[in-house]
Amino acid sequence: GGGDYCDNVLLELAVALGVWRSNRCKLRAVVPVLVGEKDQRGLYSPFPFANVSRLPDAPSQKTNARASDILRRFGLGGEAARAQGATVKDVVAGVLAFQGVQLCNEGIHSKAVGAVAERVLQTAKRHVMAGVDRFLERERRVERFVAGTACGHEVLGWLRGRG
Repeated sequence: GGGDYCDNVLLELAVALGVWRSNRCKLRAVVPVLVGEKDQRGLYSPFPFANVSRLPDAPSQKTNARASDILRRFGLGGEAARAQGATVKDVVAGVLAFQGVQLCNEGIHSKAVGAVAERVLQTAKRHVMAGVDRFLERERRVERFVAGTACGHEVLGWLRGRG
């Protein structure tokens, strides 16, 4: 029937948006993998973007309750409360606002899934490395000495350690 249930895809999207929106988390992007229908040859059709407008303008109470529970367990109470009232259409549209990867652009199924996984991994690596670079740059600043005014031998050791 048309009863409400916890939809796993919608749940993943809602949790990803909640983590991304949180001020406490450093998630920089969500990379949706957009899948259309697969034909007999193993090729995917384009993602049906036109169908997004037909999604319900009402929340899935069971999915939202589970998403809120997960976000609360992550310590994201504010996002947990926000997730309770999110409509199905808003969650999907929120994730689709990110640059995604369409399987139809990646060829036959046996190659498409691996190609998309590699693109997602490369995106993640790029964001992680950018975060590492920012962290290292902050650590290189002399003002980061813990003991207040640094002594000469501390400064010299610090400079040697950073090349």
